Amino acid sequence: SCRDDPARVWMQVNVDAKQAKAQAWLEGCYGGHSDLIANVPLSWSSGAMGVPGIDPDRDTRVQVDFGEAQLRPLLDRLPGVLGFGATATGRFIAQGNKKRVSYTGQVGLTHGRLYLLATGQELNHIETTLVGNGNWVKVEGLRAKTGGGSIEAVGGVGFERWKPARVQLGLVEPTARAGEVAPPP
Repeated sequence: SCRDDPARVWMQVNVDAKQAKAQAWLEGCYGGHSDLIANVPLSWSSGAMGVPGIDPDRDTRVQVDFGEAQLRPLLDRLPGVLGFGATATGRFIAQGNKKRVSYTGQVGLTHGRLYLLATGQELNHIETTLVGNGNWVKVEGLRAKTGGGSIEAVGGVGFERWKPARVQLGLVEPTARAGEVAPPP
């Protein structure tokens, strides 16, 4: 999906007796870069045959910085969509353990585009801002155009520790007609 500008990845992981520290960098696909830093606490149990596990009692921290990064290599793999891409700018941090995880930061998505297989609709000019607020990621000003109309929504995604648990989105004055079909990209 990135033709003559393939995604390029660099990764380094350092492991000691107490934690794994990972750094990764991604660029290409006609976009800027993204940087990931993760600190994962380790525990060694006698039943794990010499392989450490994640220590659920200590905090894991993951930080991702987006510098006008093209998300197409990730988003285009989601089931039910084709040609899904967007540009991301901002920082997002997840930090927590088995009891609680907190999401903070803000990431803006622009220049988004996707084709929904289930409805046959193409959405373009997708824009939104994602804001971490504890165990909730607020979706602010989600806007997209489809055919001759547009949609706008607000809401968020609730998390139970590290997993998404619920999504709430409300449409705001939609002008797109239900079932409006566009040809696949």
